[in-house]
Amino acid sequence: MTPRKEGEIRLFALPAFLLGLLLLFGGLLYWQMEAFQQAIRQETLSSIQEESELLRSLMTPLLEENRLQEARLVCDSFTRDSLRLTLIRQDGTVVADSTRHDPEALDNHLLRQEVQSALQGESMAVSRKSESTGAWMTYYATCLRLANGETYLLRTAVSTDRTSRLLHLARRLFWGTIALGAATVAFLTLYVLRRLYHPLRRLQESMDRIAEGALETPIPVPDKGIVRHIARHVQEMTEQLRQQLREMRQLEEFRKDFISNVSHEIKTPLTSIVVAAETIQETPGLPREQLERLVNLMCAQSQRLNRLVQDILALASLEHRQQEKRRDFLSVNLRQVAQEAVEECRDEAEQKDCLLSLAIPEKLQVTGDSQLLAQAIGNLLHNALKYSGSQSITLAASQAGEWVTLACVDHGCGIPREHWPRIFERFYRVNKERSRSLGGTGLGLAIVKHIAQLHQGTVEIDETPGGGTTFRLRLPV
Repeated sequence: MTPRKEGEIRLFALPAFLLGLLLLFGGLLYWQMEAFQQAIRQETLSSIQEESELLRSLMTPLLEENRLQEARLVCDSFTRDSLRLTLIRQDGTVVADSTRHDPEALDNHLLRQEVQSALQGESMAVSRKSESTGAWMTYYATCLRLANGETYLLRTAVSTDRTSRLLHLARRLFWGTIALGAATVAFLTLYVLRRLYHPLRRLQESMDRIAEGALETPIPVPDKGIVRHIARHVQEMTEQLRQQLREMRQLEEFRKDFISNVSHEIKTPLTSIVVAAETIQETPGLPREQLERLVNLMCAQSQRLNRLVQDILALASLEHRQQEKRRDFLSVNLRQVAQEAVEECRDEAEQKDCLLSLAIPEKLQVTGDSQLLAQAIGNLLHNALKYSGSQSITLAASQAGEWVTLACVDHGCGIPREHWPRIFERFYRVNKERSRSLGGTGLGLAIVKHIAQLHQGTVEIDETPGGGTTFRLRLPV
């Protein structure tokens, strides 16, 4: 059996189970009702047979002595009793009846089932509605064969109207319950079909097409129902897969761009250093002022080259660690790490007359590499100090569930939205000339992104309300 067939069977297991229970309990209830009805019939038959035998022994002598009037009086004595007594001649003529003072007005009873049965020597109980009273009765007739050759029929009847009505009501309740149960099962089956089976089947078909390589196949999301939540998650995961595949396809382009950018970034400071060194070497006796300018240029470009090499090595190390399955991470106090990063940036902040502040809980913990986290936070602070022009920068952090979000908030010039999609790319600069003049390598935010990914987190850019830029570093607890 295929997994899909097995899943479909499990999906309809609940309606089938409920239907089985409905049939089981319905059958048991019906059997109990029939048994109860049979027991009532048997008890009624026993009672009426006893009464008939007693009346038979009482009426036979009266009829043999031709005391018909007294026999009628015996019948009349049952007027207020629950037992109805009827005396019938062999030809079906009613001689006496406990419910009628004028028995001659009654129809001929010869063709009544109980009368015919008694005449044939097989007394039986018959239940039906009385034509004269309209109530449900159980009739039982016995044959009285007199010594003079005459034959009378003594019919006794017991009212079963109340019992019949109760049984009728019970049957109505039974069938109503069965109908309600069947409607419930039908509704549940319809619900499973519309809200579960069909949406899941469409979802499965889409996933099969995606697995075959049709990555752009849309994921059907129902308007409502419990499958909607699953489909939304599948849709999100599929979109992440598509994004990852797009990134993989762009990887070669990124590598080419990276090599080109590295070559360009290294070439510029190296050219300056070489030119300055050759000038000093080839021009003896340079004025002191010009010599100092050339030496300062060589030092500045050397520092720039060193920062570039350090950042490239840091990126290479992060990429290598991302490929490793093992993460030697420890519990880290995020406030302490952020405090270290702030202290490293303190001199730069004072030079720019910028106030650095912390809004991080004392005991906020994450699992990670404290040095890398300090480097990421430091890069965010350096980036804000260099380019934002803000008079205050705040590091704030909070925890929501299993995630901690650290925000670096400035109130400076901000970054135009058209640059946001590429802001974390290697060597991408919003203002290339200004970035180079300020000593930026174009790798700081890319390093932050890779550190976040190494910690299974993310880094995002957003606007600060009132103006400025906010970078959010999201890390799992």
